[in-house]
Amino acid sequence: MQPASIAEGAAEKQPVPVPAAPVPVIVKPAPPRSLKSRLGRGFWIGTGVTGGLGITAAILGGLAYGESSTLAQTQYKTSADFMAEQGKVRGLAIASDMTLGCAVAAGLVTLSVTLCRKPYREK
Repeated sequence: MQPASIAEGAAEKQPVPVPAAPVPVIVKPAPPRSLKSRLGRGFWIGTGVTGGLGITAAILGGLAYGESSTLAQTQYKTSADFMAEQGKVRGLAIASDMTLGCAVAAGLVTLSVTLCRKPYREK
């Protein structure tokens, strides 16, 4: 009788196959791109051009303002001297205004190109 009970016990204790649990896959997000790479080279070139034009306009405007104050304070012997100095001040003022207009236009172009650009896709 002993052999029969051993056979029955062996049949009861056989390991039952357990399906393997799926291995969790951890996906790390890509590191955020830097501000420089997100905006692109065109943005930085446009910003530099806009800033340069703005600084130039400010310098020319300051020169025109300084010359206009000396124009009002100086006594001229002839009207030709006064007209020459006035033409110089007027030229500086016009150059300042035109440079400021170009700075504004460059800023608007830079802004519109940056905002209307398609998003960058990493490969």
